Amino acid sequence: MSSRKSKAGHLRYSPDSPTNKLSAADILFTMPEDVLGAFVIYGTIAIVMFVIYPKTSGVVKELVFFSALALTVTSSVQSAGVLVVFSLLVAPSYAATIQRRFEPLYFAWGFGLIAIVAALLLSYYLDLPTGYSIIFCVVGSALAFVLLESRTSHHRSEQKQ
Repeated sequence: MSSRKSKAGHLRYSPDSPTNKLSAADILFTMPEDVLGAFVIYGTIAIVMFVIYPKTSGVVKELVFFSALALTVTSSVQSAGVLVVFSLLVAPSYAATIQRRFEPLYFAWGFGLIAIVAALLLSYYLDLPTGYSIIFCVVGSALAFVLLESRTSHHRSEQKQ
């Protein structure tokens, strides 16, 4: 289906438009070859980050980190879309920096995992687009968490005084 122009000359929504595919791709329709390719890329990056990265320092360490980040983001955007990738990059890590009870890395992993599972269930049972469900759940739960966490930390500081 191609985009049609309205009387005003603006483009109407089309699920096949390049803009829509970049914003939140049809994750459930990712081809097996793409999943295998991503597995190879992410596996290689994991090996580099766990084996080579700890042995480096200085500029080389920064180069390895940002190269791995760039490769991960660009390959993820192709299969999931820009909005999904960046919501998963930003929201869990922001929530992890706000809280003080757990190790931030593990908290962000768990937070992202729970939000994605909730999004998949929401998408499945309510027949919603999966990519946008992930964005909604991840960003919405991070926003709710940050608001609740700031409110409880403010309340705790008032009780101490």
